[in-house]
Amino acid sequence: MMARMPDLSRRALLGLGASAALGAAGAYGLDILLEPRTSHAAPTPTAGTRMPLAPPPGPPRDPAPPAA
Repeated sequence: MMARMPDLSRRALLGLGASAALGAAGAYGLDILLEPRTSHAAPTPTAGTRMPLAPPPGPPRDPAPPAA
């Protein structure tokens, strides 16, 4: 059973969009004002097992015989 959604007027929908845009602009502006912090995490060793991801390609095959 689906829930009934209230009818939204154009004015209400435009208000929701405008408030979302203002919130995003405010978050962006706040991010610009704050200084970036340096990471305190220790560097990780190189990841991987030094194994190839795929086996090397085999010798080329003969072409398929023509269809009769």
